[in-house]
Amino acid sequence: MEWIDVGKKLAGIGLPVLGGVLGGAPGAALAKGLAGWITGNQDDSPESIINALEDPEAQQRAREFYAKHEETVLRLHLQAEEARNREETARTVTVNETMRKEADSLNFLVNSWRAVIGYAVAFNIVIASSVVAAAYLGVIFGSSTADLLSLIPAMLGAMGVVNGAALPILGVNTYFHGKGLADPNNKEITRG
Repeated sequence: MEWIDVGKKLAGIGLPVLGGVLGGAPGAALAKGLAGWITGNQDDSPESIINALEDPEAQQRAREFYAKHEETVLRLHLQAEEARNREETARTVTVNETMRKEADSLNFLVNSWRAVIGYAVAFNIVIASSVVAAAYLGVIFGSSTADLLSLIPAMLGAMGVVNGAALPILGVNTYFHGKGLADPNNKEITRG
């Protein structure tokens, strides 16, 4: 059993914040205290706490422990959230630095890969539309049999997968790039 199992068990009895802070170094002392409070011994393993929490009296003691140490539990919870936020901010900063370097690069392939994807997807759409139109026109005017139309769903499905993967990425990027270009005060976007 892991600390996440203890967290789920505590959440099940109405103590999700307490369960969330037990794992890791900051919660180790708290886990030891909780184990001592609900079982009377100092075995702070996840198994020991989960087994003890099967007893309704131990559940009540866990609620009492939370009430007595609520300030400490909330402080540890906030510290854990702040640490997660710092990690996420650091990842976002790294991504933004990479994107700025791409935009400022003089290498055509580095700073225009999104545009290249856009043109490739547009070409894909034009070809797919042309093939569908040619197939239907061939059947309508009698130069092809209707069996040809049975191949269109598979071809469009394959092209749809390609477009479905690339278009959301391209759309989000284009939206924010366009927003940046429209802002005359934005000095970080390369214009041209």
